Amino acid sequence: MNPQLSLYEPGTFSITFQDKIYQVKAFDQPTGSVYRIDFGKSCLFLTKFETAKGERYWTAVPEDTKINHLVQELGITIEKTLL
Repeated sequence: MNPQLSLYEPGTFSITFQDKIYQVKAFDQPTGSVYRIDFGKSCLFLTKFETAKGERYWTAVPEDTKINHLVQELGITIEKTLL
């Protein structure tokens, strides 16, 4: 699936998650990319984190363990969209 890039803002694309379309903005950082997902009146920042053991997983910035499952699903959706 190809990302639907916005004509107005570079690095912006949309994802479909739970049958809804959300806008995502990618920010390049020295430690990797940060993604802002807009949910209307609020937004969520995600990044992929690597543990000392080399395991990689998606996390919210700032981290919130209450929504960890949702963050993992959104991160996987972003990865699939960008492939």
